[in-house]
Amino acid sequence: NLASCFTYVYILNLVCSPSTVQAHLGQDVVLSCRVEPPSDLTNETLEWTNGTEDVHVGGDNYDDQDLRFKNRTILNHQNLKDGNVSLTLTNVKKEDEGTYTLCLPNHDICFIVTLIVGKLLNSEGGLTKVEAAVILDSNVLKLFCFLKHLNPPEQQADPFF
Repeated sequence: NLASCFTYVYILNLVCSPSTVQAHLGQDVVLSCRVEPPSDLTNETLEWTNGTEDVHVGGDNYDDQDLRFKNRTILNHQNLKDGNVSLTLTNVKKEDEGTYTLCLPNHDICFIVTLIVGKLLNSEGGLTKVEAAVILDSNVLKLFCFLKHLNPPEQQADPFF
C-alpha cells in the first residue's frame, strides 16, 4: 500500500508575545506563549526554565521545580488543548527578573522571554503614575504608556540661563 510509505510531518512554531514582559513587585505576570498551528499539547513535555533553574516542567510535576518558584507558577491545563503554554508567575520578586526559556523537547523548539521587574508605581513619595492609551491602527492594537510625575521635585535654577 503506497499510502503507508508516507509519514505525516507536523511542524509547530512557538510564538511568545511580547518577547519582553514588564512586571511590578508583588503582582502576577503572564509569560504568554502558544504553538501555531494550534495543537493539543496535553500529553507533551514542556519546560519553562530561568537559566539553569526549573521554573515549571511538565504538567503538575513539581518535584524538579527550583525552590524559588515553589507554589508560584500556574500553567492552565485546559489551555494546553489549544496549544496555549502560557505561564503565570505569582507574587513577582526582583530576583525573578531575567531570561525565561520555554522548550518543547519533542518538537525541538524553544523560545526566550525576558522578564523585567520594577517597583509598583503609585502616587506616594513623588513616584510616577502610568496612564495608558490603546489605539487600533490598521488592525494592529498598540498600547502607549505615558508617565507623569505626581510630585515634581523642586525646580532648581538652570545655571546656563
